[in-house]
Amino acid sequence: MVGTRLGFSVRGREKLIEAAAMLREAEKPVRMLRSVAWPEDAYAVFMKAKARALPVIEYTPSDPGPTHEHTRAARKLIDGSSPVHQWLSRTADVVDVGAEMVGTVGTRAFHDHSCTLYGSPSSTLTDNLTRPIDLAHSLDKVRAGFSHEELHLIEVPVTYTAEELVEQMRPLIHSQFGDSAPRPEIVDHLSSKAIAGGRYIRFRKDAAFSDRDSMQLLQHEAYVHIGTTLNGHRRSRCGCSRRVIRGRRGHRKGLRCSRRSSAARWTPAGCGVLRIA
Repeated sequence: MVGTRLGFSVRGREKLIEAAAMLREAEKPVRMLRSVAWPEDAYAVFMKAKARALPVIEYTPSDPGPTHEHTRAARKLIDGSSPVHQWLSRTADVVDVGAEMVGTVGTRAFHDHSCTLYGSPSSTLTDNLTRPIDLAHSLDKVRAGFSHEELHLIEVPVTYTAEELVEQMRPLIHSQFGDSAPRPEIVDHLSSKAIAGGRYIRFRKDAAFSDRDSMQLLQHEAYVHIGTTLNGHRRSRCGCSRRVIRGRRGHRKGLRCSRRSSAARWTPAGCGVLRIA
């Protein structure tokens, strides 16, 4: 067909590209972790009290209105039934629910929207049969058949500081990403021991890391998070793929587990964490 590619007319492709760009704009203010982040003083008080009680945080909901305006405009351009149209429609749905989620932070509705996006322990997986809670119970039964001594849970692991871990990871990251390698940053305040952004991997300064963390973080933060982000940035005609839209994380966590498993980096203790994650 003259003037078409993959069955789309020139105007049809332009509409899809425009819709993707609108969804990218719609997604920009939807920041899950930022919306629930603790102030630094709250974190300090929590740790000083030896984590005995959660601090009282006053969360500030964001207005979902601008995001909904962008998604409504995008939906007007998504007027087909091809796999691309279906994907963009699903993306618009996810962005809308995400906007409602950060718009209800600090309320019960936040949890309800979270279950819609990410599922819950009782939600079925892609086979529509298995639930995460079932897998957790199954893994727990397997682990129950071993003693702590057999699983080596009583051994004191080798630990590294954030600075030492960065020195281990820096050449590994560069060997995989070259000039696109994310920069490692050591920061004073972080909600977890490590977290990845579009161009960086941050490590909490006071965190202690095990001898296996280097490869696990390389697989998770670098290969999964950074790799997915860079892949999206290379899709110049599909703006909404430049960030991993919320709601896809279930697939990314599965990818992370697959990468860690193939790297032979799962430990008994790590499985203990997985069963309650």
